[in-house]
Amino acid sequence: LIYQTEMEGGSPSATTGSASTDLSNEEIQRYSRQLIMPTIGLEGQKKLKAARVLLIGAGGLGSPAALYLAGAGIGTLGLVDADVVDESNLHRQVIHTEERKGMKKIESAKVQIAQF
Repeated sequence: LIYQTEMEGGSPSATTGSASTDLSNEEIQRYSRQLIMPTIGLEGQKKLKAARVLLIGAGGLGSPAALYLAGAGIGTLGLVDADVVDESNLHRQVIHTEERKGMKKIESAKVQIAQF
């Protein structure tokens, strides 16, 4: 199972087409701390927005990685995981919640990533 999201204007959608690498005013404000870092700057943020990342697993390592990648402004984030959220996952898989037990992990992750 794969969930892929394209970040456009700061909010995810289910499209897989290429997004413009220009940053909106909202994105400039959101990523302002990254933009002032000499190692990232405007060009680096544009590269992040154009980047495509595939995570295999939305569990103990994949779930925080997905949150940080989405929060950093990665343009396309793909997740692959055939498992469902279980009670035993919740203490270490921070992308999932009690309310989403029994839900496919990629669907649970989609809900959380949509908050960005």
